[in-house]
Amino acid sequence: MQDQGTIAILANRQDELEHISQELGKRSIRPACVANLEQLWSTLCETPCLGVAVSVASLIQLSDHGSELIRDIGPYIPVARFRVNLETGSIGVMSPSTGTGSSLDEFIAACLDKGPKRFRKHERFQKHLNVLIAHDPGFNQPEPSFTFNISRDGCFAHSDHAWEIGDRIWVSIREPFKDFGIEGEVMRYIPWGIPFQPQGVGIRFLDPDSVDIARLIRYISPPRPARIHFAGKG
Repeated sequence: MQDQGTIAILANRQDELEHISQELGKRSIRPACVANLEQLWSTLCETPCLGVAVSVASLIQLSDHGSELIRDIGPYIPVARFRVNLETGSIGVMSPSTGTGSSLDEFIAACLDKGPKRFRKHERFQKHLNVLIAHDPGFNQPEPSFTFNISRDGCFAHSDHAWEIGDRIWVSIREPFKDFGIEGEVMRYIPWGIPFQPQGVGIRFLDPDSVDIARLIRYISPPRPARIHFAGKG
């Protein structure tokens, strides 16, 4: 059977992890096995996942913050608690998507019904900032532009020029501080004339942890707790 996608598995017992991984493999589902919340969040940000399965034993040991993270994920992709009976080999699954006492197959069906999703590590803000974009760090013949949105990872900016995926691109942000240059990589280009889509270029910042970017994001961020957010196109 063709590979159907990935489900992230959080379990702190190796025997449970191995058993549910084998059962998922039999059903052509790739298990992404993690041992803690940090690994789980990294997996969800790097890999499109169909769902998340957390062992009951692991869930009991989660902090309040960890339990809140699991709850926040739930509205977006199916999340299940599971318990493995190693004597019988049965797997008990409890999920808001399928109800208490459901089977692993029912949970997989709910996951496939929603399809895979990938989370964004850093929130994207719909901010229009004046910028210059150029093919070189010296900003020779820069193009005046503006952003449609921006995050710590990158931005989407208007551009009349044609760009190739993988091109190096430099962005000079003109506000709200003294302008500074950011090196990036072109991840997406939308030419003029695509229905309901703005002409422009999707840019990934190559050093998202720079001091200048961090200061900019703090300035434009609304004063509220960060929430779950999805990766989008561009």
